Amino acid sequence: MMVNPTAIQALAQKAPEKVLDLAESNDRRQFEFYMKMEGNRHQQRLAREATTRIGIGAVVGVVGMAFIYAALTRDASLAQIIVAAVVGGFGGLGISVVLAPKNNDD
Repeated sequence: MMVNPTAIQALAQKAPEKVLDLAESNDRRQFEFYMKMEGNRHQQRLAREATTRIGIGAVVGVVGMAFIYAALTRDASLAQIIVAAVVGGFGGLGISVVLAPKNNDD
């Protein structure tokens, strides 16, 4: 909250204890805001981690099903296509992580 400095000076002349109350309430609001912001950042980090784990689990599941299908039918063409797609996907993900601008907020 931005307060006009002349208003603070006038308030200080009339009631100095009100300036301390104003500063204290401002500090309390800022503290609550930053704590809420930090809590939101923590929730985002947890959600990102859960999404990553679900994605990796889905990829492992699809590759596992492709290998099971290939073993049961003796047809390796589907497994080769899926493995090539997964390797290409991880390669693209690796390139995007390497080339992405670094963000030091985390």
